Amino acid sequence: MNHSTHDATTSATFSYQPSQYHHETKENEFIGIGKGLFGDVVVKVAVELKDIEVIEEYETVGIGDLAINKIPHDILREGRLDVDAVSSATVTTDAIKDGVKKALQQAVDQFTNEASDQWIAPASAKSSSQASRLSTLDHNQSFQPAAQLSQAMRKR
Repeated sequence: MNHSTHDATTSATFSYQPSQYHHETKENEFIGIGKGLFGDVVVKVAVELKDIEVIEEYETVGIGDLAINKIPHDILREGRLDVDAVSSATVTTDAIKDGVKKALQQAVDQFTNEASDQWIAPASAKSSSQASRLSTLDHNQSFQPAAQLSQAMRKR
């Protein structure tokens, strides 16, 4: 069914055909819908998780190491957090999964600038104004919330 709308400010008439939102997606592709002026705007976003690295840990040597060496690879291979825990290292497994989940949430927050005042910018930021504006920074660089970094340093 065609719908038309009359725009009184321009005396223009716009027609659109509503979509049924049955768009094909591949693995790691997601559909999002935003409200446009005359209807929905449907976008498809492809997301790629490239690397997971445990960069600091204080787990039991010989046991925690099993999860540290296995779980990041399993998550990357499966493309999801719901991977099997390492026997005898379930706490470490869960800690890695939780860390990955929180890092991904930070990426979403950074991308949407919802948490821009909570981030420490990388040294490559060219000025203090750029350091505070995440949208000007290279999206491939990593960030860590200041509060978590400060808390981690106090635990040492």
